[in-house]
Amino acid sequence: MQLDMHFYGIYALARAAGVKPDSAHTIAYASQFVDDALEGEVNVLDNQTAVYPIVTSHKPMDYKNTILRDQWKVWVPFHFLPGNLKTEGSFYGKMTCRKGTESQPAQMILKHALAHKTLANCDASHFIHAAWLHRNYVLYQLLPEMDLVAS
Repeated sequence: MQLDMHFYGIYALARAAGVKPDSAHTIAYASQFVDDALEGEVNVLDNQTAVYPIVTSHKPMDYKNTILRDQWKVWVPFHFLPGNLKTEGSFYGKMTCRKGTESQPAQMILKHALAHKTLANCDASHFIHAAWLHRNYVLYQLLPEMDLVAS
């Protein structure tokens, strides 16, 4: 979807941070994959095991984007990570996406990824980047009485 930011932007950041080209490509690919994981069918492998993928995106004009349950399972955790600011008194205020330095969940994801020596772990690169891109927004269906909120 957003190859310019979630792939090339993350690749450029990784290279600027001194990450080797092959590793930077892996990190950028993992970041982009969150936007490209549209299929939820189980993949049965030859060795009698299976992979059950987690759908982390929908096509822009897909009707599933309007399903509230899918917004909670797809858009909130993978694209509009709640800021969960302690200073916000309301539930909706805590659900507002905040840039990484203001977001408790983003800080926890980053801390975990750095402790495991890779930004590809938990796909932290996508979450941190999306938190910055979508800062000050909350999904509009979480607020049925309002349109998309931007402050």
